Amino acid sequence: YVHEALVRRYRALAEYQLILKRLAIQEQLHLVYTDQVDVWKKMAALSGNVDLDALMKSEYERDAIALQIAESTGYRQALRSYLESCTGLARGEWQLDSSGFVQPENIAQLVAGLPLTVLQNPELAEKSAKLERLDAEYRLEQAQSNKILDFVQFRYHNRVGEEFNRDFSLGFGFRLPFEGSSRLKMDQLRIEQHASKQDIRLFQTELSEQIIATRNHIARLAQQWQLAHDLWQNNQAQFTLHQTEHAAAQGPQTL
Repeated sequence: YVHEALVRRYRALAEYQLILKRLAIQEQLHLVYTDQVDVWKKMAALSGNVDLDALMKSEYERDAIALQIAESTGYRQALRSYLESCTGLARGEWQLDSSGFVQPENIAQLVAGLPLTVLQNPELAEKSAKLERLDAEYRLEQAQSNKILDFVQFRYHNRVGEEFNRDFSLGFGFRLPFEGSSRLKMDQLRIEQHASKQDIRLFQTELSEQIIATRNHIARLAQQWQLAHDLWQNNQAQFTLHQTEHAAAQGPQTL
């Protein structure tokens, strides 16, 4: 279906943006652990006094981040190939424009404005079309069951020598009202109509419940993001102030 393909494309765009940010953080962490390992090694070469456990831990973290970077790079390339196949973009000649993306701090407000009821849904439209088809079949069957006169035929022969009243003929065709098969067909259609209506109501209820659950989930994620953002800002400010006050007393590994 077209709507499913569109959802997959939007999901791929969101995942591509996410993997770009994740890869940038992983590369920064790799630089931090690499610098940390270099500091430990230089301290060991100069003084011979080094914490081997700390050195090994830094090397382990550096190597683990390197593996994550390799995995993220491969996934990024896979997403690029998928997006290129979907959009027809030339390979390696495009960059994702995320200027129109909803920012995290605006997601909660945007979700709060979404309707709780289903306005448009492709699967709901298909179910409604099925119900309309059943209604049309029922009306057709009902009309055919009430049909008695099948045809009327009028003929003029124009035979030479025949009397005038013998040149004309009038014929009628009648349908015998066999209501048994027609009634059975109409009963089956009524059952299918009822089942289709119940299916639509159930589907609408499930969609509404899914919308409410999704809104609540996104609202919780937005609150968690805001909390983490505030903590990060506060900790960053406190860390900067603390480091400025005690920079002279700190060792090279802390710096």
